[in-house]
Amino acid sequence: MTDAEPTASSDCFVGCADLPSGLSRQRYFKRLRYLESSATLVGIPKPSVLKRWRAERGERGQLGLVAPQVITHRPGRKGYARSHVAYEPAQLAQAGGFRASEVVADAVGSLADAVAAVDAEVVVFRSPADFAPSAANRDAMRVFFRDLAPADRFGGALRVWEPQGLWELDAAARFASELGLVLACDPLTRDPLLGDPTFFENLPSDDAYFRITGLGAATQRLDDYALEPLLAAAESYRRSWLVFGHGRKYPDAIRLQRQLTGETDAAE
Repeated sequence: MTDAEPTASSDCFVGCADLPSGLSRQRYFKRLRYLESSATLVGIPKPSVLKRWRAERGERGQLGLVAPQVITHRPGRKGYARSHVAYEPAQLAQAGGFRASEVVADAVGSLADAVAAVDAEVVVFRSPADFAPSAANRDAMRVFFRDLAPADRFGGALRVWEPQGLWELDAAARFASELGLVLACDPLTRDPLLGDPTFFENLPSDDAYFRITGLGAATQRLDDYALEPLLAAAESYRRSWLVFGHGRKYPDAIRLQRQLTGETDAAE
């Protein structure tokens, strides 16, 4: 099958969470419009790497960068990856939790520089499972996004918050709206506490960031019928990002892209 440049269907951007195994960025961006990279979770790469990413995305591709864990995750806890950035113990003691500390502020500066270097359209702040919806954590996020990471710090890039753990979807959506963020959520989840079937079509934001995690219906290959709720929800927003992160992410993303563009041949 020949690679063909993806064509736009309104402002809906389909892609994967991280580059599929064995696929180059150049080939990936010939098929899909968006790539979310978590390589930045363990630290910002060297300028030469960022320059290469910018070149490999081409003129039509979009990039999203995940914020370094030193901003969002407290060290020594579950899910904290080994960082390639050297930090002193005193610095790590002030890391994570969206705290207004020097080490977090420095990491935000490095992230902002990286966003500018690759001309990223999205910045994803992923809070870990142990970052509970407490009053203290909410206050920390309010200060962080007001003082350290306001919208203009990232040159117009969409700020996305992906909460993990005990945050209820409706409460998280309202809180994200309060902070001027877009909530990353999965319309294919089966949340027993979510009674409104139109919830994902009525989030309190102009843009939507739907990330298919594999925790709901997307544990295996999704058929066309299973993809319909994604398209229906995406149509409700000015711009939408449909990001696949489950085991069959690449072929399912290709198939959804083809639905958007009207192509009918099967995915590779």
